[in-house]
Amino acid sequence: MGTWSATIFGNDTSEDVKDEFYQKYNNDEKIEKIIVDILQEYSESLDDMNEDKTNIFFALAYCLWEVNGLSESFLNDIDTLIKSDEDTKILKSLDAENSFLKSREKAIIKFWDKINTPCKTPKKRVKPPVEIESIYRNGACLAFQYPNNLWGCLIISEGRCYDKLTAVNFLQTNLKCEQFPTFDDVLNSHIIDESFHKHDPSRQASFYYSFTNCDFQYLQARETKKFHSYNDQFFTIIDYLPVWIISTTGSRGGISYHFTTYEEFKESSSEILSKHFTREDITKMTVREINDEFISRQNKL
Repeated sequence: MGTWSATIFGNDTSEDVKDEFYQKYNNDEKIEKIIVDILQEYSESLDDMNEDKTNIFFALAYCLWEVNGLSESFLNDIDTLIKSDEDTKILKSLDAENSFLKSREKAIIKFWDKINTPCKTPKKRVKPPVEIESIYRNGACLAFQYPNNLWGCLIISEGRCYDKLTAVNFLQTNLKCEQFPTFDDVLNSHIIDESFHKHDPSRQASFYYSFTNCDFQYLQARETKKFHSYNDQFFTIIDYLPVWIISTTGSRGGISYHFTTYEEFKESSSEILSKHFTREDITKMTVREINDEFISRQNKL
């Protein structure tokens, strides 16, 4: 359980329950079935004193309250759970500090008071996002210019575009040339990420093939509207690599689509990509060698 605050949704488990609840809810599943499915999925975590137990029940109760689907029997179950003080006992077993315990107690009181009053504006079902065709798909090699007008290249991995959201990873190469790069230039470059193929006894073998320095973007509807228009002005597609079946653990804070104007986006992106280029942690293998290895591995599957 990853915890970052004492609030009801201040941990990974509660957020996961909420995401799954609304995915099912927005797919028109019946409330009763959603409850059964989620409790069944997390059944192994519902034993007494399991660190995730109260987070699962509290998150599910809150979601049910938000859609006006919280039954009296489920509310009574939450009441019993709160009165048992199991949440506090679990946190104490995890060595939570007194200040955190006090904040958590306040959060639970606030949570209980809220779900005991019918939600005034219940959430309606929202049509799920629809995946759309995009030129900015997996394998796209994107040429762009640094502030000094030299050309660089990003590679998209694990990119998915929907009408209301976008999820994409950018891998930056160490390519920098005066002329518009060719596909051969891309294949002969290296990716700025030393972790790929790095043998480390503490890591699982599958992660020898992962990238960790990529720029991950998860864009909601507002930013998704700008994704294609800003990209069309900033990038030029050189060609496409085949889809790489890889593991990526990207960090956010790179390219950002929240800017009001393209000029702001261009200035910010150029500055950040220039900064990332100064890293010395590049792959030993070229893009061509990495690509050949992935093709070989996929052919064996």
